[in-house]
Amino acid sequence: MPEKTIRFLVPGGEANAGPPIGPALGPLGVNVLQIVEEINRVTSEFKGMRVP
Repeated sequence: MPEKTIRFLVPGGEANAGPPIGPALGPLGVNVLQIVEEINRVTSEFKGMRVP
């Protein structure tokens, strides 16, 4: 499967599987919860800020 880039603005360390992430990634067949956990891990230092 070709690589696909999807961009979101999420609250640092507080992303969840709801919109916009879940609906965008769910149809791609990826593990949404695993991706959300990784996003929260790498953005944890930016709490209170919207991170691209």
